[in-house]
Amino acid sequence: MYKNPMPSNTAPAFKNGRIYATNQGTTKIVSATSLAGPWTTFATIPHPKLSYTVEDPFMWVDPKGNFHVINHACELHAQ
Repeated sequence: MYKNPMPSNTAPAFKNGRIYATNQGTTKIVSATSLAGPWTTFATIPHPKLSYTVEDPFMWVDPKGNFHVINHACELHAQ
């Protein structure tokens, strides 16, 4: 049975028979060999302690095998 490991706007990538995923907050990347899991943490992603929100992640693997994640970042409170 499929279980979404990263609810809230999941961004997947595929490399060497593994599935990688991050989500809206983009604080970690998880990995598994099957959509049914088990899912393990592949990487954690630190963010600066600023007042902003990240959203709409897009993750891909380049031809050299490097992972990339890009998001929108926005300030939600007017100064």
